[in-house]
Amino acid sequence: MATNIISTTNVVVSGNGTTATTQNLEVAAFSKIDVLVEAESGGTPGSASVDVNPGATNPTFLLITADAYPAEADGTAQLTFEVDGSGTDVGLNGPLLLAGPGAVGLLGTGGVQDLVFSNASDEDRNVQIQVGRDADVSP
Repeated sequence: MATNIISTTNVVVSGNGTTATTQNLEVAAFSKIDVLVEAESGGTPGSASVDVNPGATNPTFLLITADAYPAEADGTAQLTFEVDGSGTDVGLNGPLLLAGPGAVGLLGTGGVQDLVFSNASDEDRNVQIQVGRDADVSP
């Protein structure tokens, strides 16, 4: 049975009006994953690894949120994630919403399988991941 995800975004820019968009995605499988990323300890950032995509199908919806988005004084995110061992940290400065295969594809052409979170702040962070994908149906 398919699951329908409705993504609604409302952007208000002072002096420039409002833009609202809605996107409907139909996915065969949906997961909601809660992850605790421990605080930095002894100069070593806390970390947590998550398999967000059991099976070989590419996600078409990804939403990553946290209970807080800590940053250094220069604005550099203290909460980051790496996709599939790419070696590139993506700063999580706020909620991240990628809706549609093209948007999720920005994280890598091979699809998203594993996310490794790193927390350089002095407090534990709760991260929530919501992922929608086609089902991996094997004969």
